[in-house]
Amino acid sequence: MDEKTIKALSIKQPWAWGICNLPDEFKKFIENRTWNTKFRGEFLVHASKGFDADGYERIKWYLQELGYKGEIPTKKEFVYGALVGKTELIDVIQKDTSIWFEGEYGYVLKNSMALKEPIPYKGQLNFFNVDKNVLTGVEYE
Repeated sequence: MDEKTIKALSIKQPWAWGICNLPDEFKKFIENRTWNTKFRGEFLVHASKGFDADGYERIKWYLQELGYKGEIPTKKEFVYGALVGKTELIDVIQKDTSIWFEGEYGYVLKNSMALKEPIPYKGQLNFFNVDKNVLTGVEYE
């Protein structure tokens, strides 16, 4: 990564929404992956075009268990194929008691926030570089 780019990671819905859009006390602060990474730092959250139907049922259950009373978007209401927020990867764990940890590797996140307006963007596998010019004039919620 250089000064002209920022990393991004594609995440299926509803998980991208859970990371960026939930209130802080309910926010999904662990992103589960089957692969480890040495990367640490801020990255953009890209909502992939995919939808995790099983994950949708799990996130609804998790949020109920956590006492969340807010609305959860329907499958059609989620944003797909766009940059939707940013977060910071501060650690990678292999076990945790959090409801959000499903293994094999858990990317521990903090300072997650949503973009006020999603930016349509083509995703890629693994972490990928995005030109920072794409973020000109962007506001966060």
